[in-house]
Amino acid sequence: MKRVQNILLAVAILFVSGCSEFDDSSLRDRIDNIKIRMEVIDENLKTINAQLATLSEITGGNVITSISQDDNGNYILNCKDSKNITHTVKLAVKNDLINLPLLGVKLDTDGIYYWTTTIDELTSWLYKPDTTDKIPVSGHTPVLSVDAQGYWTVDGTRILDSENQPVEATDDQTSVFKDAEVDSNGNLVLTLGNGEVLTIQVFSALNLCHTAEVINRIDYPAQSFVFDYSLMGANATDAIVDIAKATSLTASIDKSAKKVLVSFPAGFTSGSIIMVAYDLEDNTVIRPVYFESSQN
Repeated sequence: MKRVQNILLAVAILFVSGCSEFDDSSLRDRIDNIKIRMEVIDENLKTINAQLATLSEITGGNVITSISQDDNGNYILNCKDSKNITHTVKLAVKNDLINLPLLGVKLDTDGIYYWTTTIDELTSWLYKPDTTDKIPVSGHTPVLSVDAQGYWTVDGTRILDSENQPVEATDDQTSVFKDAEVDSNGNLVLTLGNGEVLTIQVFSALNLCHTAEVINRIDYPAQSFVFDYSLMGANATDAIVDIAKATSLTASIDKSAKKVLVSFPAGFTSGSIIMVAYDLEDNTVIRPVYFESSQN
């Protein structure tokens, strides 16, 4: 936060040059207040970015298998990823929010969660720089920070308000999570700081696993990309797997060999598939898999 540092330097110069002429107590107080503000902003950033990582775990395609609470009332979630590895995350909420630029997620019509930003109670999709491409939660967790001039940024790009002006960072408290509870069906109902309410299914009887990465770099688009998949859990035997959607590429499933075959068109730059598995108990697992040409 270069601007804040410049203020500190200017105040310090005034203090040194004029210490013999006036009472310096007010300047000392101002310097101390600025230092405290910088420390608070830095601590807020650490908390918010940790919460964004938690939000990514919950909505990025992982299966929540259990929910419990610790002695402080925080929710403890166990999630399984596409490799069937369990991740444990703590969900801390804060009810008394102050309206600040907030990052969140929203479920789109394709069944995938994408990142959003909320400023002055207006929520918009978070786009890749200089594009109209929404940023999926899977495979990417944005980083909130403050630039050298003291403005909020996401992944190094300034957040702009409704008048296309940068938003100055403050030391007000905020939180990605406002509230959380478990509904009568055992699902997680999560209220984000921007007011978005997410209902996320909790189950442990099914998981869709695969050997691909979330984001796969393609060196030779003329060659097909093949990866294996498997079903895990008590309901795996009766579950069905399919390709729900393929974008900017073609994909098919060999169910006997449990393989997915992906082919790329000429001039391929990026694309994705959405794999889905569901069982007779209406448990559904959605696994997005993304592909990018290494020439990009």
